[in-house]
Amino acid sequence: MSRLNMSALLRTAVLVSCCSLANGFSTPDNQVHSGEQSDIPTWLSDRLLAFDLKADTFESTGRGLQTLRDRNHGDLLLSVSESAAVTASSLIQQFPNIFQPAIQASIEKYQKSFTEEQVMALGLLILRDKDDPYVQSLPIQQFSVLTMPQEIFSCFPSTYQRLIQAYEQYTQGLHEKLIGSLEGVDSKTLKLAQSPKDFLWAFATVRSRCLAVSDDDIVGTSANGEAFASNKDGSRRVMLPGFDLFNHRFGAKGNSDFKDGHYVFHSHDTYKKGEQVFISYSSENGRDNLNMFMTYGFCPTDNPESMLCFDNQNLLEACASARPAYFNAQVLQQLEELLAKLGKNKELYVFDGSAKKAQSSLINGIAMMEDIEKQFLPPSQPQDPDFANDVLQALLFVRQQELERGLGLCGSMNWSSENASWQPIVQSIQTLLSIELENVSSPTANSICET
Repeated sequence: MSRLNMSALLRTAVLVSCCSLANGFSTPDNQVHSGEQSDIPTWLSDRLLAFDLKADTFESTGRGLQTLRDRNHGDLLLSVSESAAVTASSLIQQFPNIFQPAIQASIEKYQKSFTEEQVMALGLLILRDKDDPYVQSLPIQQFSVLTMPQEIFSCFPSTYQRLIQAYEQYTQGLHEKLIGSLEGVDSKTLKLAQSPKDFLWAFATVRSRCLAVSDDDIVGTSANGEAFASNKDGSRRVMLPGFDLFNHRFGAKGNSDFKDGHYVFHSHDTYKKGEQVFISYSSENGRDNLNMFMTYGFCPTDNPESMLCFDNQNLLEACASARPAYFNAQVLQQLEELLAKLGKNKELYVFDGSAKKAQSSLINGIAMMEDIEKQFLPPSQPQDPDFANDVLQALLFVRQQELERGLGLCGSMNWSSENASWQPIVQSIQTLLSIELENVSSPTANSICET
């Protein structure tokens, strides 16, 4: 059999526009608590009380913030001074003798400055060693996808397992480069950051508790004047004591601003005295449950967004299932190699479970495979009108089987004292899988929608 025509793949590969596995999901705006918590310290309780807020435990959410008075649209919820905020730039300014030579070493050794996450994760470890009051109030354990037991990891569909593995590799790379930059620069700090477990705690804390802001005042510079690696959207991360105690509710409205040296937050909702005050962790474009879980460690049951993600391996296997005569093992291997050369080996293709239709990434991904199939069609059959829908049905069928298997594993899990603390995480996984299963099992989820 002749090799595939690479130019045919090149022509259609440029159509594919979807997410990347490389860096996990987008930076969180804020966090629900996912870890063992210490009690609220007096200094933080007093700060909240100044805004008529109190930390309390609620049946539906666990710990959250309760309002001690009625609140109207536009009321100030919380104000946090810039001096109390934790940012990459504030950490560099606070510990210049650590960060400046380490960042310079990173540039010389790896041709890259530290990422914002590396700066903040290392900063948290330094602050923890110095018994910083805010860091001491943070969860002592993070229940994240980066640290979950294999038994729980096995519950996920294959795509999400590979995504989590890519996320782990990305985080491991950040840690290795951080250690490499500290070697020979600062032995004490190197010891603080040496443990992968400690780094994962700090990294997961940064990912889950930061607010993304676009304030021009938050600027981080490395030792040679270059800005440390910024986020793709130009935002900066900031950790704010007290703000990370707000729980999430879809539809909660409010706005944040930076004014007179303070981060201020106003609610656009009304609350009665004694009610829990919420913010929305979701952006205007929404945040599906996989994204919510990867970022915050929980899945809400009322999420209006339901996106099912597939990767290249899923797509190729679906093509082999739908058209085994054309997509045999040799062809699949060639396609894997071509996609890797094109830099498309970390793509995600998305099916909108809420709307019961494929998004453009999946439509274009299947179209790319359809162009490949045309190379094998006989002259008497120049078209294969059922190809796209058959591949989609194959994708959804396999996902349905994986979801049923994962739910079965969740339901039969042995909750020994060693892993009992992971029960809330498994419950969120069950929510994620159950909602996806409902969407792929729907009789309307069986066709490629026209774009």
